[in-house]
Amino acid sequence: MFERNKSYGEIIRDEVSSPDNRSLLQRIKRLFALDQRYPTEQGIGSRSDNQISRLEFLQLFGGAAIFFGLSMAGVPVLADQDNRLRGTLTNVTDREKEGFTYPEDIHGNESFWGNDVLLTIDDCVDLESTRTMFNILRTRGLKATFFPNTDYLPLDNPETVGLYREMYQDGFEIGYHTQDHNVADFTSEQLAQDLRGFEEHIRVLLDDESFSIKFARPPYGNWNNTWMQFIRQERLSNVRWNFVPNVNTNSVGYFEAVTNHPEGGRIILLHSRFWDSNWLENNIDDLKLFAESNGGRVTNLSGNPIENNQLSIRNYIEDIV
Repeated sequence: MFERNKSYGEIIRDEVSSPDNRSLLQRIKRLFALDQRYPTEQGIGSRSDNQISRLEFLQLFGGAAIFFGLSMAGVPVLADQDNRLRGTLTNVTDREKEGFTYPEDIHGNESFWGNDVLLTIDDCVDLESTRTMFNILRTRGLKATFFPNTDYLPLDNPETVGLYREMYQDGFEIGYHTQDHNVADFTSEQLAQDLRGFEEHIRVLLDDESFSIKFARPPYGNWNNTWMQFIRQERLSNVRWNFVPNVNTNSVGYFEAVTNHPEGGRIILLHSRFWDSNWLENNIDDLKLFAESNGGRVTNLSGNPIENNQLSIRNYIEDIV
């Protein structure tokens, strides 16, 4: 184990520069395996006082990996034929935004977000439903990622402008969902042009020239080869979903079953309409309790990038060691 009688800087230096790369990876995997499901508040439940906690180690190794890269440990980036690496860092290639890496295709690797419940809200056609959902979340200190169509966000409407600026200032996130929800026959170049128009519209809406897109979701979930080519060339993250509440599958219990399924995850898809806002109001407290009971939060896709990258390092190493 890693003892406290060394400074954090010494631990990073010694472990990253270790010539025994495989040994380093084995030690990392063993550390994560210890009491992984039920850590104490201080860290690993069975550790003695002279050992650093798992959280402390994650902070150390995460920082080292960002600066020195996993390549120093002799780790190749692996990919299988259908580009699905369950539980690993990425599906095809890494997409780095603002110094942090997100998966290119969020599909089979939802563990990147740990136990967070990720709320995504599409289209945003109805302003009042959007406002209602925003208020439901804001009053509880929760966040979501909105995927609007900019054709429904008139820049000459003070209510629209005011609501979205308030959402943005409160930490809610906006992802790309096309300007008019009608891009089925677009080429990747046309999608890129549509993205430019979308981003410019949102910059004016938010009065923020620095705004840029990290996450994208195609209308109707049409993530075909053209869409994924566009995602790669624009260095975005494609966002799928795991749960859509409807009349037959609207309980939080059903959502929990989805999260526990081997092919499941915690990304919820809603739309800004009355039924969905009503579902959110009736279930948000149970969702919040479910997330917190598992050490997570109800939040947007950006979540906490530092924690997420530490988690992704853990999952990546568990798959390759």
